[in-house]
Amino acid sequence: MTVPDPLEVGVNAYGRGEYVDAYRLLLPRAESGDADAQYHIGRMLYYGHGIDQSAVAAAAFFKKAAESGHVRAQCFLGFMYREGLGVPRSFARARLWLKTAASRGDRRAMAFLGHMHIYGVGVRKDYARAFEYSYQAHRLGDPYGTVNLGWFYEYGFVAKKNLERARRFYESAARRGVAHAFHNLGVLYLHGIGVTRDEKKARQLLQQAAADGDQEAVDLLCHLDPRSPK
Repeated sequence: MTVPDPLEVGVNAYGRGEYVDAYRLLLPRAESGDADAQYHIGRMLYYGHGIDQSAVAAAAFFKKAAESGHVRAQCFLGFMYREGLGVPRSFARARLWLKTAASRGDRRAMAFLGHMHIYGVGVRKDYARAFEYSYQAHRLGDPYGTVNLGWFYEYGFVAKKNLERARRFYESAARRGVAHAFHNLGVLYLHGIGVTRDEKKARQLLQQAAADGDQEAVDLLCHLDPRSPK
């Protein structure tokens, strides 16, 4: 009789949302140096799944996994360095880990790099490079890359301005739960950009974005209604 691999059983438990069992099974493997177990333990610590939330502890596990070559951990660690979550903010380290993950085909890392190059966050603003990263992320199915592409078509940078296409990209990303896609759609409807102006719909979209943690949506709603709580 074949003895089940604790790593496989733990990862499957994680996928089913059985986080307490997953943590119990994966922690010994993570502590013994298994990169995949370290990545999953990092995720549980980051989100507080089955264990108290700790960005610092999550980053430590992601770093171990990333240094062992785990591509998803490399992307997650790059994101944490970019945002200063659990580690001191370092755009240089964020760029290093995200570029490493992107070079190995990680679509979310490509989307993050695209966003950084659009706004010049820790890197030189470079619309051509941002578009390429965003397009590749979108092509591989990442909704954050899709949001980035919508921005290019909305403003006409690199790509020819096409508001209908921008709206479709935002709607596609919103259907997959990307908060900033709701924000961007809300702005389109608020100002009647490529759509019929609809303040009620705009507010609904912005409220959804704000509920999902989009700070720009929170700020815009406060501007629309100064009496609303921040």
